[in-house]
Amino acid sequence: MSHYGKIGYWDERYSEKDTSFEWYFPYSIIRPIFHEYVQPESRILQIGCGNSHVADDLFDDGFHHISNIDISEVVVEQMRRHNRREGMTYEKMDVRHLTYPSEAFEAVIDKGTVDAIVCGEDKDLAMAELAHEVLRVLTPGGVFICISCVEPAYRFKYFQRVEFPWTVRHTTIRKEPNAEPRHVYIMIKPP
Repeated sequence: MSHYGKIGYWDERYSEKDTSFEWYFPYSIIRPIFHEYVQPESRILQIGCGNSHVADDLFDDGFHHISNIDISEVVVEQMRRHNRREGMTYEKMDVRHLTYPSEAFEAVIDKGTVDAIVCGEDKDLAMAELAHEVLRVLTPGGVFICISCVEPAYRFKYFQRVEFPWTVRHTTIRKEPNAEPRHVYIMIKPP
């Protein structure tokens, strides 16, 4: 899975398939978590958007201030072509080097990007850069919701570092009662 950390892999994957793919869950399963932590008027950044419909579903559910980024120019162009929701944006950007101003978003959401980055080279540095940038663009009291297939023992070491003063919460969700759980990490920036 080390290829998940490489831009070329994602460009090739999206070039071959111009159809939506949902990592882990559709929006309907994770909707309650978003409603608990994110307000409809919140400015939301989705990192590593891929060709998921999560942003579309969030928008249709009343969240109208959504910026989406991905490292793959191929998928960003595809999503721009398919997007019919006014005000929702798609940009090619590396989450480790965001060009947004500080405190630009009340919420940052991720469904699988952290898992992909950890598959790449220099994963400790990459995760530190990701966490630093997410913390920087969050407003005080803002929330980072990260959905992962990986257990807390392997994610807390990235999220609970002393230089990241946010509060970290964890819960699990399942697509079906006997299905493999997915992990939801909720990081709240101090007010």
